[in-house]
Amino acid sequence: MTEPCIVESGQYLLEATRLRRERNELIGQLAVRCRNGTEPRAVNSYLCIADFNFSSLRARSERAKFIQQRAEIKDIDWYAQLELLCQEVFNRERCGEPVIDLSILPVETRKIDDLEVAGIRLPRLEPTVLFGDGGSAKSYIALYWSGLLAQKGVRVLYFDWEMTAQRHLQRLKRLFPTPPMLFYRHCAFPMHLQAEDIGQTIRQNRIDYAVFDSITFACDGRPEDAEIAARYFRDLQSFGCGSLNIAHVSKGEDSDRKPFGSIFWHNGARSVWFLKAAEMSSGDQELKIGLYHRKSNMDRLQADRCYRMVFEANPGRMTQIEQIELDGTPELEAGQSIRVRLRTLLSAGSRTWEEIVEALSVSLETVKRTVRRYRDMFIVLSGGRVGLTERGR
Repeated sequence: MTEPCIVESGQYLLEATRLRRERNELIGQLAVRCRNGTEPRAVNSYLCIADFNFSSLRARSERAKFIQQRAEIKDIDWYAQLELLCQEVFNRERCGEPVIDLSILPVETRKIDDLEVAGIRLPRLEPTVLFGDGGSAKSYIALYWSGLLAQKGVRVLYFDWEMTAQRHLQRLKRLFPTPPMLFYRHCAFPMHLQAEDIGQTIRQNRIDYAVFDSITFACDGRPEDAEIAARYFRDLQSFGCGSLNIAHVSKGEDSDRKPFGSIFWHNGARSVWFLKAAEMSSGDQELKIGLYHRKSNMDRLQADRCYRMVFEANPGRMTQIEQIELDGTPELEAGQSIRVRLRTLLSAGSRTWEEIVEALSVSLETVKRTVRRYRDMFIVLSGGRVGLTERGR
């Protein structure tokens, strides 16, 4: 339930918000608001605001007595009003969204094509996950993309759990000579606990796209738990706009394949990008970053990208970002998928299985699995050599 549930009682309004299930009981925030400013015991027009167990009869009785003591008007049956509100809340939860006939559903009139930014396509209305290791400039790239979108007239709001507004402003001024209009909100609590406020902020400011930095700090539990990931994506869906969600890498092997935590961080996103930075030497002012498209539910995978970032020593100077070829940086080339690396290798001519294993530094089974999976691109030639099909070239 994204909209508050309200019951009117004379000059009072009973409002139920922030609903959630805890141990199979429905918990939320209950507020009693006064319509006028004459209520002597009201604070900022509210008699009371506190969490409430909508599933508990005892809670209704105790809260009704408390409200009765504070309200100026004494002839209201507050237990009956609370009962009415609880029934309305349960009905909304039980009924859910109405059933619709897709054949007569009006065609969406909003422009829903992808957003283009620095060589990357981002789904306009669905979540994208950008993940990488610490120090790989994830937040810097997210801010850069946000600024480019804002320059195009896209209203972007950056939700931040990790840094401060001043730090982002410093970076924004270094990225853009004239900083574009970019909205910012610092967050101190997990996203689920303030999802209603975030959704309201997005709607009030007519936000087209949101950035959430970062998933780990925005979670209200362990990122490894499936329910935490599912809850996160449900909240994103309620906001009604596309989003870029920054995540960290997992530990162990294949850490560059999926974000840290539950598999549902990968499954729930419509597009997933992995970001890897080449190692910098002490005193270097240049950073090369590879971006690898790991998943797309909307279209085919996009080509890998490489950014070159130049940091000027003078804080007042600009940070330059340009797109360059990925070739020539072995450390970043290794981040490409086996399919891409194998295609690049075979573009110079067919190879034996042993030559491929040695060149790519992968197991023979990995190479054979890739060849089997992409038969439209690779072919096993007579004599046991592997080459490219006509389509693969």
